[in-house]
Amino acid sequence: MARTPVCGAIIVRITLLCTLRVATHHLTEAAALWFPSVESQVTTATWEQFCALVRDRFDRDQHELLVRQLLHIRQTSSVSDYVAHFTSLIDQLKAYSKGVDHLAS
Repeated sequence: MARTPVCGAIIVRITLLCTLRVATHHLTEAAALWFPSVESQVTTATWEQFCALVRDRFDRDQHELLVRQLLHIRQTSSVSDYVAHFTSLIDQLKAYSKGVDHLAS
């Protein structure tokens, strides 16, 4: 028996709903408090739209926090601890540098 396009679309939508439900179930702290305010938008959203909502709300804050930490980093113990902390901050900031130089703006 051949699958109809409608059946395939239903399966894709069910899979998306399950993915969104699992993702939202694992939200914690600020994200868990924020989610109820956008929950009605998520029920009809695609995965990409859900990710955009999360990024719009949290990426900018996280990027700014990392930049502030980088600008105020100080050596308070060993050089190797300082280098490890500095490298960690740089590595996290690289995630935000895909095509846009946030540090220049």
